[in-house]
Amino acid sequence: MSPKRIFRLAYHAAQNSASRFRIHQLRDGDAFAELSPILFARGYEFGGLLLNLPPGNKHALRHIDVSHLTASDLLVLNTRPPVHDEKMGVNRPVLTSHNTLEAEIFHALDPYYFEICARSQMLLSESMADKLLSGFKDRANILFRMNRDGSYLKHRGRRDRYWQKLPDEKKLTAAYLIQIPQLWEDGPGLLAAFGMAGTETLAWNYLLRTRFQDWIGCYQFLMAEIVPGQLPADPTSLSFADQWEVTPILTVPLLASSADTSSTSPILN
Repeated sequence: MSPKRIFRLAYHAAQNSASRFRIHQLRDGDAFAELSPILFARGYEFGGLLLNLPPGNKHALRHIDVSHLTASDLLVLNTRPPVHDEKMGVNRPVLTSHNTLEAEIFHALDPYYFEICARSQMLLSESMADKLLSGFKDRANILFRMNRDGSYLKHRGRRDRYWQKLPDEKKLTAAYLIQIPQLWEDGPGLLAAFGMAGTETLAWNYLLRTRFQDWIGCYQFLMAEIVPGQLPADPTSLSFADQWEVTPILTVPLLASSADTSSTSPILN
């Protein structure tokens, strides 16, 4: 039997293609460190880094050798996948790697979970939006602040015409947990846990480790609404997030036998 391994999918921290892509300048490593003890306790070992560095020529889809990945492996992504950052023209994008592995992951997320997945906007697919809890249907389409933090700018339901805007003093943000048993036939699974900005992503993974460990392995898709509270001026730990209010507003149970939890495409086959 193949060992159970986790591989960290690491995006580069650069925000424009003119940057020099130093290999060590990666996003959300501490978020991975917060989440990984849960997986180690469940029998996984660390398989290594999978670098998603931006390409020299983004117009050519680069082939990535995934022959070493097995159905026992799990790819862990602690950065919001930039499925539509380029299309939406966000001013602080996560730079895509334009390779076949990333394309496989995007294929699994769009359009089944998201119609838009970008720093500026998260629009749930129609099937996911229909699963939002009563009272939260107007969270299907959310615009986010991009300069100060990852809080809501305004939001509305999928079929709504008018946006709802929160008062400036009220802060809300969203965080996501996605668990796909197999990305392709006999291939690895995917675990993605991310918020809408760096601090929110770090705190979200901390909370998954400290308060919500049972959610790992339970949900195919979970969207939580968070009231983050005021950040301390000089924090020495992430304990400030212990006071954050976290409300699951969309939960889809993980059913490993369901065809809806796996994705197949010809990209890597």
